[in-house]
Amino acid sequence: HFKALLQGRDAAMKAFNYIGGYPDDRKKNKQVLYLQPDLHIRHGAFGVGYPQINTLISSGPDGIAADTDHILVTDIYLEQPHGSVEYHEAGHCMLTMTYTGFDGEIEAIVNFPYAYVMSTAGGQDFDYAFSWTMGRGTGILTPDYASVDWMITENFRDGNEMGKNWPRQEFQYQPRGYAKYADICNLFGCEVLHDFFYQEHLDVEAGKNDYGRPDDYDHDDWRTLRLSIKAGVDLSPLMHFWGVHPEDRAKLKASMEENNLQLSMDVYNLIKGRLDMIPKNNAEFLDVFSIVWPGWEDEENQNWWGCSDYEWSECGLYYIWMNRWDEAIANKAIATGEAILSLYYDDVSPTTPTPSVFTSSSPTSLFEADYVYKRTQCTNS
Repeated sequence: HFKALLQGRDAAMKAFNYIGGYPDDRKKNKQVLYLQPDLHIRHGAFGVGYPQINTLISSGPDGIAADTDHILVTDIYLEQPHGSVEYHEAGHCMLTMTYTGFDGEIEAIVNFPYAYVMSTAGGQDFDYAFSWTMGRGTGILTPDYASVDWMITENFRDGNEMGKNWPRQEFQYQPRGYAKYADICNLFGCEVLHDFFYQEHLDVEAGKNDYGRPDDYDHDDWRTLRLSIKAGVDLSPLMHFWGVHPEDRAKLKASMEENNLQLSMDVYNLIKGRLDMIPKNNAEFLDVFSIVWPGWEDEENQNWWGCSDYEWSECGLYYIWMNRWDEAIANKAIATGEAILSLYYDDVSPTTPTPSVFTSSSPTSLFEADYVYKRTQCTNS
């Protein structure tokens, strides 16, 4: 048991380091993730620390109570139901996850490493792992369905950027705020993100302000350009789709051309296919609601998830629009997405779009009963 635990944690930390841009031969001056349980967590809410204390133990007249089912004992790769918290907070201790990112992304991007760790070291299906990045495996919240969460918002329909401020905060703690990185992994390989973040480390060590950004260049545009250089294609339409609009499109486009970066038909097909996932009428809207939030009809679940309290939250968004969504609203969302494609691809001959993956049937086998989360446990024997 102990050997399997050590080997699993070691593999998980190597994967965590990799997606954060650390090379295998680069030694840190501290442990990657130093965890400790205690009678109280370290802060008023889950947080960072060395040690990082976000799990509890109990004590009585006979001292510390033994708990052979504690996550730190049983979960080899620090999986669910609490592991995403540990990776989220550890992400805040990474240079590339804390002092970088698109505007509004700081409490979003730190959730992504969990998906990479679980899909590599943990051997899980990537979409399944991504659905657990916020510690909620109650439904299907893959990158595709995270895109639906974004496309049904008023900000998307109105052609606005993703909301960064309360009460319309659409980045923080929500998969739609970091699913763009899953798209990059799936389309171009996760080594793109590793190389990108590694370069950021080098830029910081070289003393480059904002990773070498020219004074007259917008921060988000500079990040889009740098990501595109590592991907080898122009990622502008993908970032635009995810609500990160170019501040100076002409300058960004010229920079893409200077670096010989072409538009990707894979990105076109991805976006085109996702527009087909937009629920076309109220019945389809309710179907999607049940897929990503199964059990939403239960009042206890609604109260626990805050469905009726927070319009910016995913459940709240569906809850508010479940009696208002209709064909006209759906058509407006689709038209907005088509306008993004037209903006970038009107002068390009796209390949055949990916077929629609939307289904109004019950959730796919990804979350059927025989596949719902089972921790990778090892016994004490």
